[in-house]
Amino acid sequence: MAEVVITLLAPDRPGIIETISQIIAAHEGNWLDSKLSLFNGQFAGIAHIYVPNKFLPSLTEQFNQLTAQKIAIHHAVIDPANTASAEEEITYTLHLLGNDRPGIVRDITKILLEFKINITDIQTEHTSAPMSNDAIFKASAVLRVPQSANIDLIKSNLEKLANELIVDVTLDNES
Repeated sequence: MAEVVITLLAPDRPGIIETISQIIAAHEGNWLDSKLSLFNGQFAGIAHIYVPNKFLPSLTEQFNQLTAQKIAIHHAVIDPANTASAEEEITYTLHLLGNDRPGIVRDITKILLEFKINITDIQTEHTSAPMSNDAIFKASAVLRVPQSANIDLIKSNLEKLANELIVDVTLDNES
């Protein structure tokens, strides 16, 4: 059995999930986890499926044929050897709120990468402030922090950046 992660993007319309699920079922696959959403008229998402190895070539072919329906699907077969963590990690949640400006995600992720922190989930939102109508940026990210990382130094670097960006950043331990 192959473990596969698929990503998809298509102009929104009824039946996209049904079309994909029919293909997976026709290949004796099993739809496990997914996150699918509508973004500015585009339906986008990611799904985790299992499918018998013998059906992978046919599944790939049928996914490729969906381009005629303006559905783009990419998939990756997961190698179980690559899913094991090299060291113990601690889960944290990062919350950010402040006036929007270009580069916020870049600046935050640069610091996280310096400490080899893995972002496992991120959600961002661009909205307007209630009274002033100024652009507000919100972000929430689930992080896997190596146990050996200096969390005080990480927090200090994030606080310094938050002051430069004039945003609020908090880092909460999920353990």
